[in-house]
Amino acid sequence: MRNGIQQDLENILVVGADEASLYRDTLENFSVDHGSEISALPEGITLRVYEYNVRHALIANNSVLDGGPMPWPEGNAIIATVRSLIAAQSARIAAAEANKKPSLDMGGSIYQVITQ
Repeated sequence: MRNGIQQDLENILVVGADEASLYRDTLENFSVDHGSEISALPEGITLRVYEYNVRHALIANNSVLDGGPMPWPEGNAIIATVRSLIAAQSARIAAAEANKKPSLDMGGSIYQVITQ
């Protein structure tokens, strides 16, 4: 997605600023990476598609039911932070990888490990 946001009921948020800057994660992880939550979808809406100052479609069952505010200040602010979102996501993932406990599977029996 270029210069836009896609938010769905499947708990996924996609934010794009250009071909090289694409953030995709759960709404919970977005809240951690961004420091705040995105506005919830209105009742009955299953998908939001916002293109920077082009369209703000609120969709249910593959039909556009309504439009959100244009421009959408919250959406524009989120799009402007996509590079910091990607950096925060990368740091969060790296920290989680570094904090993983080593596997107890040593690749052999206890006897093999002790006698080696």
